[in-house]
Amino acid sequence: MQEDSRSSSNNASNALLNVSHLDISYNDELTLKDISFGVNASEILGIAGESGSGKSTLIKAVMGLLSADGKINGGSITYKNVDITHNITALKKLRGKNIAMVFQDTKEALCPVRTVESQLYECAIDTYISDNSVKCHKWNYKKMRNVRSHIKEDAVLLLEKMHIDDPQRVLKSYPFQLSGGMNQRVGIMLSMINRPQLILADEPTSALDVTTKAQVIKELKAINNEYGTAMIIVTHNIDALRKLADNVMIMRDGVMLEYGKTSDVLNNPQNEYTRKLIKASPKLDS
Repeated sequence: MQEDSRSSSNNASNALLNVSHLDISYNDELTLKDISFGVNASEILGIAGESGSGKSTLIKAVMGLLSADGKINGGSITYKNVDITHNITALKKLRGKNIAMVFQDTKEALCPVRTVESQLYECAIDTYISDNSVKCHKWNYKKMRNVRSHIKEDAVLLLEKMHIDDPQRVLKSYPFQLSGGMNQRVGIMLSMINRPQLILADEPTSALDVTTKAQVIKELKAINNEYGTAMIIVTHNIDALRKLADNVMIMRDGVMLEYGKTSDVLNNPQNEYTRKLIKASPKLDS
């Protein structure tokens, strides 16, 4: 049961993403119970809770990435009023282009034997050709070279916006040659390369040191400000949400305990669990 859902600016009919009364089970055991929320264009929603609260399961369900033993038992997920709850065809069209994901550990998500640049092209070529009405086949070397050049320029620009001094070196590197913080920035760049309207970030700073966490949080906020990209940020860190999120959801044991404007929920928490979470959360560097 949702204990406290305060008013927010979201209108379900106008929301970019709308989740309604969602139930999810693993191996027939209900693990996510009656979750409802909406995300508007340009909004950042933060989802906080301890490990096992269901927050990662929630965004994996939105992306259609539940494991084989995971199942949506009830409720719906809509993107721009299109039901994608069980619509694999629609999801395949949306993934990467309209909805993208930043994983908890980008290094583990990337292929270790291919350079960042190689994986960049895999993410972006089809969308670039489609969006720019480029008539070419992948065997047409000259046209493909021009497409790759445009994609690379865009990737360099995104990395520079995240204060990467040598983006060319990063693109030519293998994931194992980069630090944890650099790999997460690569993950953010790859998620943004097709200019999606919504990014789902699953604990994007959990493996980083405190200083790097603060830098990545600032970079996510800067991307939101410049491109108007809506985001759902899953995190343990309440202080990160204070700096980043417009609205916040607190989860525990698969249930939404509180949901509303960040300032309302974090400055005046109604649930004892929320108060404990706030008290226990470490501070980020300024």
